[in-house]
Amino acid sequence: MIWYGASIHRSEAIKDLLRTKSGWIHLVRLPVYSPELNPVELLWSQLKRSLKTK
Repeated sequence: MIWYGASIHRSEAIKDLLRTKSGWIHLVRLPVYSPELNPVELLWSQLKRSLKTK
């Protein structure tokens, strides 16, 4: 599972899931904002910017 550190990913539900699936899920943490590692970040950034200007 690739986890980019957003606050939603630090909820108790997610922590419980990771505890119960220990050994089944390999967690890879990315920085909160890392467009070079997660290309969709650039898309979301552009979309948000275009919505703000309208």
